[in-house]
Amino acid sequence: MKIKIAMVGFGLLLGVAIACNNTPKTPAWDATPYRERGLEIAGITQTTMSTQLKKALEEGGVPIAVQYCNLAAYSIVDSLSKIHNATIRRVTDKPRNPNNSMTAHEQKIFNQFQSQWHGQQQVAPIVEQLQNGEVAFYAPIGIQALCTKCHGKLGETLTTENYAVIQQLYPTDKAIGYAEGDLRGMWRIV
Repeated sequence: MKIKIAMVGFGLLLGVAIACNNTPKTPAWDATPYRERGLEIAGITQTTMSTQLKKALEEGGVPIAVQYCNLAAYSIVDSLSKIHNATIRRVTDKPRNPNNSMTAHEQKIFNQFQSQWHGQQQVAPIVEQLQNGEVAFYAPIGIQALCTKCHGKLGETLTTENYAVIQQLYPTDKAIGYAEGDLRGMWRIV
């Protein structure tokens, strides 16, 4: 009798275990549409800002371009954030504006980009699902030749006169010393 009860009990446990293993699996999360959308938004934002910055540089050199960045860049990003129903940020480990500083989590992702970065080679963006259900897209931002006029090496591509103008608007600036092809920061789009 004890053996029959034990066998029935074992059979029930085995049946429960098999049933639990046959529960439908949640399909794998597909980051592809978020990656594509993130690339699109980052590209539009980068192009919009670069076009305006280039125009400011042509009109008045670094002093006008720095004022543009100080006054207009955030409003452009805010406008594009509303248009695309997203939060768009540029973050860096060497900020000009303290508002662009990285969080500890962003720093970890940036470190991944740094380990893969070799002169602006294609580094794959990172997409992650956040705990609140939102999705974050991260992509590296490299230094173009145009960028070195304000972010370059002091005394080489960045003149001391132009850096004095930058320091008037950004007294805690850390965003210099870059060469074309360097990794400057990254996009964070949620």
